[in-house]
Amino acid sequence: MGAYSFGPFDNDDASDWLSQLWESQGGAFLQHSLVLSFVDHVYLQAPKGSIFIAASEIVAEGCGVGSDNLPRQAKNWVLRNAKLPYQQIQPSALRALKRVLAGRSELHQLWGENRELYAQWQQSVLSLKQRLSGSRT
Repeated sequence: MGAYSFGPFDNDDASDWLSQLWESQGGAFLQHSLVLSFVDHVYLQAPKGSIFIAASEIVAEGCGVGSDNLPRQAKNWVLRNAKLPYQQIQPSALRALKRVLAGRSELHQLWGENRELYAQWQQSVLSLKQRLSGSRT
């Protein structure tokens, strides 16, 4: 049984992505993870949406507005890559989060079907978006 909850790293897709991030060198993998393809604009699949959220949390940490609940591996990766231009990556993270919350997003649709946890999931993503928006310098 896979992991699935409303936290940014509480699902298999984000957890697997974090493992790949850990193995990566520099910021290319992180930046590539936030790229919206044409297909993503038509319909955003749930796995890609989960990765957008996880990658945005990494950017938030690098911008100094990270979550207290960020996994240790994520915090250590940011420390290891402290010189990355996180402020320059931040607009891509905001676009990705906007896409996750928009229509034709499988992740948004799936969480919308869960009356019990939808509000918590939505608030988690909106909080991340707000933290990133406030980090602009």
